[in-house]
Amino acid sequence: MSLLENAALENVPSVTGEAIFAKHKFSTNKKTRMKNDFILSLNKKNSAYKKLIKNIRFRKK
Repeated sequence: MSLLENAALENVPSVTGEAIFAKHKFSTNKKTRMKNDFILSLNKKNSAYKKLIKNIRFRKK
């Protein structure tokens, strides 16, 4: 059995762009999760800071 067949059977992403894409997707999700947690923590402290952070975040796009 070939390596690719083994990977398909075990439902593991093949060693192509798939694995890299999965890693990238995970890292971006982690970053956004951290950002959201930060904004939620600011939400409790001061709404002015929250507005400032939101404005900065949307300006980047």
